[in-house]
Amino acid sequence: MPRITVVAPTRASPLRGSIVEALVAQLRARGAEVDLCDDRLPPPGGIGLVLDPHDGLERIASAPEISRFLQHAIVLSSAAGPDGRPRDRPFLEVAAAAAVTSPLLASRLVSEERRVELVGIGFDETYLGASAGERTNDVAVLLPSAAGRDHVIAQLASVLADRPHELRLDYSRELIGRSATELGVSARRDLLARTRVVVFAPDELNRPCLDWLHLHDVFANGCCVLTSRTMDLGPLVPSEHLVTAGPSSIAWVLESLLSERELERRVGEAGRALVEAELPLGSCAEALLDLAASLPPVSGRRFVPSTRTMPDAASDAAAAETVARIALENAALRRAAPVNGYATSVESAGYASAQPEVSVIVPLHNYGHFVESAIESALASTGVSVEVVV
Repeated sequence: MPRITVVAPTRASPLRGSIVEALVAQLRARGAEVDLCDDRLPPPGGIGLVLDPHDGLERIASAPEISRFLQHAIVLSSAAGPDGRPRDRPFLEVAAAAAVTSPLLASRLVSEERRVELVGIGFDETYLGASAGERTNDVAVLLPSAAGRDHVIAQLASVLADRPHELRLDYSRELIGRSATELGVSARRDLLARTRVVVFAPDELNRPCLDWLHLHDVFANGCCVLTSRTMDLGPLVPSEHLVTAGPSSIAWVLESLLSERELERRVGEAGRALVEAELPLGSCAEALLDLAASLPPVSGRRFVPSTRTMPDAASDAAAAETVARIALENAALRRAAPVNGYATSVESAGYASAQPEVSVIVPLHNYGHFVESAIESALASTGVSVEVVV
């Protein structure tokens, strides 16, 4: 059985951190030798594993270092971006293998002949909060502020007014002194254990996929989940394991649920039973070990991942600013004095004494959106001294 090194950026979401801890315990329970690297990449050798690398990986290493690490690593991704595309797609394209929690993401990656495993992270004993036996909180709304969610929350005001509820929103810090990110993981799960209905709404950009990062412990604690409709719920069945509603009817559906306690209890129990039987974290650990045991040798691909958003405008000024920013971030370059608001010349500190063997010339005329990946790919080259001229 190969030795596995799990990379865990400490500045990532606390929920992700709790899943990583539980996953490490499951891997070790199955006899795997597992090391945990906080805020650093491991030295060469062994198999790497990282959960949702878009959340923090670029803060602990350079793009070339991440590229080399991922070539012999597994990416476990629970996040979908716009239109159901993986938010971790740049990392998945480099990784030796991928495991995803979304059937939609899995189908997209398989269609591209990617090495991918569909896994579940829906249940682990560590997800369970302390329960007093009675669910005394009617509703919990656990939503970070994002596009498309504000109007959902506004609709719920009349329903929540006279009922015990917990409202946790990122933007509530200034209003009521608390936020979703400040609610500790254990406190969150204790809240779930005493809550009847949890309201969740994907933001407008992520609507195609259910967000397992924010719902894994909700199902595990037997709450009835009410969410706006998405197209990627499998293996959950609407009205059986959760309740879905249109954006304009979510308040009406919530009120109906709260008045039909037996229906709400039955849906919550069915959701918990399904994730425990079909989506346990232990099975995910077994799938990851199978992937690790069958990984091919390092492929030598040199694509460097980046999750940065390029500017839409392809004007000369915007492209020049992009080039300068990339140079500063990825090669520790220093910007020359600005001319007309942007840099016209950028050189590294050691360029005067450099003796490059290969010159990579990147033309810049109406190709601003390709510059970032071109520069990073060139800088990731190994075994040769490279200069990059834009």
